Amino acid sequence: MKHELKKRLREDTDYYHLDPLVKYTSYLEEEGRLLKIDNVYFDAQAMLDPFVCDTRLCIPGKNGRTITGLKTHRTCCGGYAPRVSPNEKKRIESILPEIEKRFPALEQLIKKEGGFYEWDEDYDRLLVRPKEDWCIFMSNDPESLGFHFCMLHVFCNENGLNPLDYKPSACLMFPLVLMDVDEKENIMLISKHSYEVATVGEGGDSDEDDYLNLACCSPNRLATKPLYVEMRDTLEYMFGETVWRRLDKALAEWENF
Repeated sequence: MKHELKKRLREDTDYYHLDPLVKYTSYLEEEGRLLKIDNVYFDAQAMLDPFVCDTRLCIPGKNGRTITGLKTHRTCCGGYAPRVSPNEKKRIESILPEIEKRFPALEQLIKKEGGFYEWDEDYDRLLVRPKEDWCIFMSNDPESLGFHFCMLHVFCNENGLNPLDYKPSACLMFPLVLMDVDEKENIMLISKHSYEVATVGEGGDSDEDDYLNLACCSPNRLATKPLYVEMRDTLEYMFGETVWRRLDKALAEWENF
């Protein structure tokens, strides 16, 4: 004879074992932070946090300090090694010869490293980080253009190409974090790089000692625009202009609520 647990108890205990991301989404909704644009969910608070990508925030200048007075080299282009899919590899390789002509030092570095990516223990391709853990495509010399830059990005801009078509997904979306809440229903949650998101288990490392606390994702005097405005081109690339406009309207209403 088989016995069944009382339905109410089964439903409640099943909830306890849901994926943390599903429960985190419920938390955001209960806190009034969740904005739903059809199947794309946004953390409103994260979207309104000020953000700017400026290497002066994370790379010390000649005085040995960043613009905020810190001694740090903690950068997204150094702390993390983005994975590269087969298609991303092909897209980079399609323009790599021309990039190497534009930046001869890169050509020598790629030859020295035996390529621009390496395999990890999980058989993912990772962009190589040969110097101070910096991405192989990141310029260590800020003098030529006045700032540290991504060679992929600069080459595309100089040659009428869209950098978003060629950079790895993790690079072009940062600091946006894309999390799959329900793959069957294609429900996605969009937030930003933060320790809160890292503890959910996606988009970061839940170990506080390993979490990369970046100056660009904290309040600073250079960040004057909300994240979703600063990252408009990327969000439109991800989901289309209509979604961004609906998000813009929803956030205006959320702020005035």
